[in-house]
Amino acid sequence: MKETQTFYTADHEWICFADNGAYVGVCGFKLTGIRKIENIRLFVSGNNDIVTEGTPMLQLCYKDYIIVVHAPIDCRLLAVGNVITDGMWEDIIAQPEGRGWLFKIIPATPCNHSLISRKAYEERLVPFFDNSKLIF
Repeated sequence: MKETQTFYTADHEWICFADNGAYVGVCGFKLTGIRKIENIRLFVSGNNDIVTEGTPMLQLCYKDYIIVVHAPIDCRLLAVGNVITDGMWEDIIAQPEGRGWLFKIIPATPCNHSLISRKAYEERLVPFFDNSKLIF
């Protein structure tokens, strides 16, 4: 996926515009502390669902962690990612911004001003890192 086409939300989801649509996933930062996904709960029922920006699309569970992934923009759902349907949940953690994409969508509008560029997103994460290690 091209870096210049990838944008982020303030809640750590990503969207990559490509192929007359877009791919949606969860950022690695939001997965901090998750070693394994034990359960996934889908909140969308299937292809062609109309989803409004901010609507929960799925929930990832590991022990007491519950991570909700929201729609980054208004869209129509084209497909649920193979990592979910084929049970390859480890790819969501291993490559959250690659093979770990969760949904393919068609944006309702071509632009959304609430999305954050890669550079701005990385700058937002700087306070959480010290010498490339997370501070907790």
